[in-house]
Amino acid sequence: MAYDVYAIKYAERDAARGEHFIGGDPHDDSPMPMDYFVWAIVERSTGRSWMVDTGFEADDAAQRNRRLLRTAAECAAVVGLEAVDVSDVILTHFHYDHAGGVNQFPNATFHT
Repeated sequence: MAYDVYAIKYAERDAARGEHFIGGDPHDDSPMPMDYFVWAIVERSTGRSWMVDTGFEADDAAQRNRRLLRTAAECAAVVGLEAVDVSDVILTHFHYDHAGGVNQFPNATFHT
């Protein structure tokens, strides 16, 4: 089987290096921007589709001072997928930036 795999940027954050790590050095104020991605996987022969993680939504972005560029459903659309047609979602773990948009894929089977 052949698959197309897409990494799709959905958000970004401007911060200092010390802000990204638990126990980070508060004196290290060198810039370290961060990009956030979800992944889409499409099986070429059948069209079956998976999303890996679901990102976060606007409320989390505002609360945590992140720039939301697009939702996970909008990321799916970037590669030609409708969120309602995504068959499976793989959640790598349950942090807000990986599992915050699960409601965007109402017909998917979720895997953890």
